[in-house]
Amino acid sequence: MRLRSRLNLTLVSLALVLPSFAFAKPDAPIVGAVGLLEGPATYQAKGAGDFTPLKAGQPVAAADVIKTEANGKVTLAFSDGSKVQIGPSANVAIESLEPKKMSFKVALGVFDAWVAKLKKRRFQVKTPTAVASVRGTELRAAVDAAGNSDFFCFGGSIEVGGSTGRAVDISAGQTVSADKGTPVSKPEAIPETVTQGPPPDVQIPSAEPAPAPAPSKAPAPDESKPAPSEAPKEGDGTTSEVPPPPPPSPSQDQNVAPVSGSTP
Repeated sequence: MRLRSRLNLTLVSLALVLPSFAFAKPDAPIVGAVGLLEGPATYQAKGAGDFTPLKAGQPVAAADVIKTEANGKVTLAFSDGSKVQIGPSANVAIESLEPKKMSFKVALGVFDAWVAKLKKRRFQVKTPTAVASVRGTELRAAVDAAGNSDFFCFGGSIEVGGSTGRAVDISAGQTVSADKGTPVSKPEAIPETVTQGPPPDVQIPSAEPAPAPAPSKAPAPDESKPAPSEAPKEGDGTTSEVPPPPPPSPSQDQNVAPVSGSTP
């Protein structure tokens, strides 16, 4: 009994001292930001309005559309640990950033993804001709100008479903194609010329530092002490100097006796 009581007391104590993030909710919203920007790229906030230049560290949200130029590349980092990279001359829309579903739509270009492994979470990549569903993997989707798609699995497994025919499962080292009007092709080995590097070493940028505090006000004067007298200003009539004595009058000069030895 004593041992059990001590154990319960220890567990209660640990619960009190463990940091709050240890009990974070698994359904916390997913946030993302531009972790790395190479070359010119633009974005359209929530799929409306004009495209404006994209900046490093800029937050991204569902319904945003990102376009890259011929020499542009964008790497996005997300709070769940997932990372995606949008290659040159690409057009990618962020469809969903929900805790249990992340979805991207690739209209053109190369899209690489390093997906964090989370239970009961679906990660989808949509193209004009297919939908790839994964749960923690490394993949690439490439879409040409005609809308035809190629999918490459570098780790884990992917289910690729086309507009016609049955879905096809591929595992690490395999690739399939999904052209318009045709079923998804049979899995084949990824050519040696097609490779994917390690996950980019990027994170969501930290918040900007808080602004410096405003300078403190000068202390109020102590009314108990006499205020210092100000120097008189020239021409204001407040001078405290004693005026010089007036010159002697002529009558005073006549009454003064001559000094001894002097000529009268």
